[in-house]
Amino acid sequence: MIFVVKQILPTTIVVYASVAALYLSAEDHTGDRTAMVLVGALILMVNFQADLGLGSITYLVWWDYFNLAGFFMLLGVLVVCIYEHRLIYAEDITRARAFNRVARVAFLAGIYPLILTSLLVYGQSDGRPDLFVAALVIGVLGVLGVLLVWHCVYRRLLRAAFRSRELAAASLAVADPADGAFATQMEATFAAWDTDRDDKLSRDELRELIKTAFPGIGYLQLREVMHEVEAHADRGDEGSLSREGFAGAMAQVLPKLKKELAAGGLGGAVQQFLNPVSEVFGIGKRMAAAPKPGLPKSANLPDVRQDV
Repeated sequence: MIFVVKQILPTTIVVYASVAALYLSAEDHTGDRTAMVLVGALILMVNFQADLGLGSITYLVWWDYFNLAGFFMLLGVLVVCIYEHRLIYAEDITRARAFNRVARVAFLAGIYPLILTSLLVYGQSDGRPDLFVAALVIGVLGVLGVLLVWHCVYRRLLRAAFRSRELAAASLAVADPADGAFATQMEATFAAWDTDRDDKLSRDELRELIKTAFPGIGYLQLREVMHEVEAHADRGDEGSLSREGFAGAMAQVLPKLKKELAAGGLGGAVQQFLNPVSEVFGIGKRMAAAPKPGLPKSANLPDVRQDV
């Protein structure tokens, strides 16, 4: 009992506290999360030096397996932290948030409890093959099952998030500022596309929203829309829009944008390719001034017909 209170219980608390670092925001506390995990790993390494009163032994005992299991689990948590940081650095906030929601529950409520249970069963398996097999099944198959559920739930969360954004973009495409429900539509669209939950839409989020809502928009049109939207942006926020600024910007931009797109012109894909080219090289103007293709009108053309 003394060994449980002095060694096993504090070590378990340390591991759980380190895993709880996943509840910190990866955007703002990546360093803090990493530090918490590394401190927990160092404490586990110190546990290897604890004197258990067994004298000098040349093999691993249950206490060593217990600490090794916690150490490798914290190593997995560290990998998760690094992967989340990579997703955020790539501005893939949606995937980062979905991955974190599943990972923290999987480690705290699935993987580590299964590892502890497996170790406890293994500790009682002295000379009993049935308990050894049970510990192996719990530790290996149980963790693999958790990882499978992790993958399925993660994919489901991603599909739900992307579907929500697509529906919000479709709602924006048909929104009418004269409609009484316009404010509600803009609120829902803002919430769906505010992926980092900071109550602001960044330039990248706005650009992606406009491109999703209006697939046929060209490069020059998108640039013009973003320029008009920036007039409603908060000062000092690098073009980010608040909820009120987003609604005001869409009320001004949407009627004009829909009118331009309804006027016709090149297809979306062709337009998106030609617009930046014509902007840089002036191809559009030269093409408009060039004569239409056809045979030149000339009286001096030779008659190539032959009498049969």
